[in-house]
Amino acid sequence: SFWVIHNLYTGKNFLPSLPKIKKLFLSKYKDLRPNEFIDAFVEVDGEDLEYSYKLSTALEGILQYYVNEPIETEVLGEGKRVKIKVPDEKGIYRIYCFVKDKEDNVTSSNCSISVTER
Repeated sequence: SFWVIHNLYTGKNFLPSLPKIKKLFLSKYKDLRPNEFIDAFVEVDGEDLEYSYKLSTALEGILQYYVNEPIETEVLGEGKRVKIKVPDEKGIYRIYCFVKDKEDNVTSSNCSISVTER
């Protein structure tokens, strides 16, 4: 979105070769046990990229005011394939993958997960 606004203000039609996430895969999305590790894999176009993974709260429903809160989590590995530890409390959460190129352009993708009590 930055480059679209940049182009509108400058009148230039410049769009750098940005990283593009095709898909964020998770080994499991629902019925996760508290503190379980799941596998994450991101399919992305681009080279020499940095990857980071974040976790936040989430709320199902439409037209509800709710601000997601970041949650500290353990991420094992780095790059396109990692293991992510899910929260220890029941609920709906969101996993984010951020991909950054050498020019500090960032793209992201996210998936919801459901942690149940067992």
